[in-house]
Amino acid sequence: MKISKDLKKQKYIVRARDKDAGEKTFPLTPAGLKLAEAHFRKIQTEIEKQGAYTVRHTSPLFAIYVGEFMRAMDLRVRRGEIGSPHHRHLHLALTEAADLEIGTRTLGEIRLADITRAMVKREIIPALFQDRAWGTAKTKFAALKTMFIHAVEMEVLVVSPVDNVKIPPQPRG
Repeated sequence: MKISKDLKKQKYIVRARDKDAGEKTFPLTPAGLKLAEAHFRKIQTEIEKQGAYTVRHTSPLFAIYVGEFMRAMDLRVRRGEIGSPHHRHLHLALTEAADLEIGTRTLGEIRLADITRAMVKREIIPALFQDRAWGTAKTKFAALKTMFIHAVEMEVLVVSPVDNVKIPPQPRG
């Protein structure tokens, strides 16, 4: 992994193919060098923390991955591994989750690799628990967790953004 200059193209190139992070170019300017160094550090940090780098621009959108996940669950229903009520529950919960408003977009419009643990804690969980009974929101969060575990198993993600995330305690009364 290194940063090199391409004088012909007037670009800095961050080469990280050995880490499955590909190449990214930046302008051959002092500001471009700072951006290249920041990108380089970002790759290094993610590899140190998670053991691998997730190329974000190749990651599927949340809504598209929900479809892929549900096709995998269809196969599990046909094999008798899960029941069709559980399948319907997953489909309903994930379809509703894809419609959650996160900032100016819906969750379905966000790439899986762009969903971070911080985003889950600060934006997704509050949106999930807003205007819903605690038990309903808890089961919808469980469906999200199941889908993210599947994404890690299928090597779409390196780590699940919902690992070690606690949901709000059940209100008393």
